[in-house]
Amino acid sequence: MKKEISLLLLLMLFATSAFSQQKDKVLITLNGVNAFASKTEILQQFGEPIAITKPDYECGFLSSDEQGEVFYSLEYDGFTWTGNGKRDYVLEELKIGKVDSLLIKFQGELVSQNTSSEKLLEIVGNLEVSVDKSKGGRNEWFKSTLKNKGVEVFCITVPLYDDAYHFYFVDDRLDLIAYWSPY
Repeated sequence: MKKEISLLLLLMLFATSAFSQQKDKVLITLNGVNAFASKTEILQQFGEPIAITKPDYECGFLSSDEQGEVFYSLEYDGFTWTGNGKRDYVLEELKIGKVDSLLIKFQGELVSQNTSSEKLLEIVGNLEVSVDKSKGGRNEWFKSTLKNKGVEVFCITVPLYDDAYHFYFVDDRLDLIAYWSPY
């Protein structure tokens, strides 16, 4: 019995370690700043934001009510970081077309508005991902934010722990990277 419990614990430890490696990697950087960064790092690289707001999320990792701490969004032209002094800020939204002059890296590879889904999946390598080409859900939401509603949109999701990054494509070109956390 002790042998089975020891084996089970060893397997759980190995699985947890392997799974955590995906989040521990520097998956996304913007001008060399990790997607999970301190406010100081962000301000040093990008200067003062256009606006600092308090997001009003009902739930999730960035919800002030649910987490019991106040979160702030540092809003720049084309990208937003959200966090607080207790936790790192997370790169919450990155509008690829608006930040063309910045260096965006995923898994150490440059990505831009010219990056196709095939290229992103090649860069992803052996990370766990899901591809959603459905007409509803997150794709419907994303399409509703676009001026041209006649385009094809879909999403590639790269999970972290319970949270994830969504990579949204318009006519098979990278358009938006958005952070997501569970409800």
